[in-house]
Amino acid sequence: MVRKLPVRNVVLAVLLGLGWLLPAQVSLGQAKTGPFTHPAPSVRTRTIDQKHIRLDLNFDWQKQQLQGRATNTLSLVTAASTVELDAQEMTIGGVYRFPDSLAGDPQPLEFTHRDNKLTIQLGQELPAGTPLKLVVDYTVTEPVNGAHFVIPDKAEPHQPQMVWTQSEPEYARCWFPCFDSMTDRLTSEIVTTVPSDYVVLSNGVLLDKKVNDDNTTTWHWSQTQTHAPYLLSVVAGDFEVYEQSWDGIPVQSYVPRGRLADAPRSFEKTPAMLQFFSEKIGFRYPWPKYAQICVDEYGWGGMEHTSATTLNLSTLHDARAHLDVSSVNLVAHELAHQWWGDLVTCKDWGELWLNESFATYFATLWTEHDEGLNEATWQRHNEAQAYMGEDSNYRRSIVNYRYDNPMVMFDSHSYPKGGRVLHMLRYELGDDLFWRTMQIYAQANQYRTVETANLRFAIEEATGQGLNWFFDQWIHHGGHPEFTVEWSHDAANQDLKVTIKQTQKVEDRKSTRLNSSHSSVSRMPSSA
Repeated sequence: MVRKLPVRNVVLAVLLGLGWLLPAQVSLGQAKTGPFTHPAPSVRTRTIDQKHIRLDLNFDWQKQQLQGRATNTLSLVTAASTVELDAQEMTIGGVYRFPDSLAGDPQPLEFTHRDNKLTIQLGQELPAGTPLKLVVDYTVTEPVNGAHFVIPDKAEPHQPQMVWTQSEPEYARCWFPCFDSMTDRLTSEIVTTVPSDYVVLSNGVLLDKKVNDDNTTTWHWSQTQTHAPYLLSVVAGDFEVYEQSWDGIPVQSYVPRGRLADAPRSFEKTPAMLQFFSEKIGFRYPWPKYAQICVDEYGWGGMEHTSATTLNLSTLHDARAHLDVSSVNLVAHELAHQWWGDLVTCKDWGELWLNESFATYFATLWTEHDEGLNEATWQRHNEAQAYMGEDSNYRRSIVNYRYDNPMVMFDSHSYPKGGRVLHMLRYELGDDLFWRTMQIYAQANQYRTVETANLRFAIEEATGQGLNWFFDQWIHHGGHPEFTVEWSHDAANQDLKVTIKQTQKVEDRKSTRLNSSHSSVSRMPSSA
């Protein structure tokens, strides 16, 4: 059903969509109280360059335990006698180094593990550029973050077992040792052995599936294009798969056994979305498959692991619920992330809008394509209302490095407000130049980490326009236009007089700090 906007909301939507109504020098803000004074950190410094990681994993559901061996191929960015990895909520069993020739057995190294850091002694200072292949044996038991075991209990004695991982924003370190930062992209492979009636899903392509004599199967997944550590994933359990394809790309949607009939309601439009996004962005879907998997006890709506999105089980619904509920926006959002977040990844959580605002906006573009402009306009209106509700509690710039915890960046400034700003940018540039910008931005920054300046450079290359004023007022300062509208009607002369005044105070809100006590969501539940 197409819903129409009331007149007052049409006026508001139009005003918010016209950036030119706001003078370039206005820095957009009413004062919002709150502890917004946290010093801005720099982008995390790298001392190593991770090239590839292989994870050999075994799961014990009874103990809720993950036993792993991480083989990390890397090189030194600077001369060093130690290598430091993030390693949280795990026990380290041993650390080894392969000889420089990679021939022979790995040799044990001394290490310390404290304050969630694994410091590995190399024995001597090695020059910058030295290649290393380090092996870490570790165990994670009853994980709090990073991995989760779904097991039967008294409340749900027939609960199907499964295990899933969740690494965003900085929980990769909770299930494998690594340099846990999006500034360091790497290739990956995951090898795990599970009961033979289980399915394992991970990033990339399935290289091998070996049936063992003990009624287990070993799955070997490989991701040969680089991605950030937080985008690694593994899910194991008893699943069925809804098979589709698009332009030679397998499209696979996994659901718990017994729910296969529900899958088409949520996923049947996925191939059409792949076509739409590939055409609009001007960059063909970049990964060798697209998989979606619905898991239980998942706290977020979904997560865009590279080529293998994880979704909350509530994504599935029966025929009666389908009359009132749709998962299409969530599915479109996570698919859009395969470009915006996975192919092109923000350099720091302070630049999160380059992931989340883009995915939010592209989901509304799918709505515009699939259901029409009116439905998309209603969706954008609701997103604006979500942002304004948050703005009444606290205000910040969209790009903001003053967070004390990266989780607080997953708010309505990073999702719907940024999506609305992209909508304004589209109308500021016009459709032709906007889509030329998107193509240049994707092509120039594929398999890279980016900051907002990279988007501005793409605009300059595509259009010749310098939009510093636009980014200054909409991205680097907080707030939005606030108006009073008055009107009078002279019946005798048939005149209608409308007076519009901007009323927001002009002040700098670049220095806002985000504190976890001010965030109402950990991640937007319907469009993570």
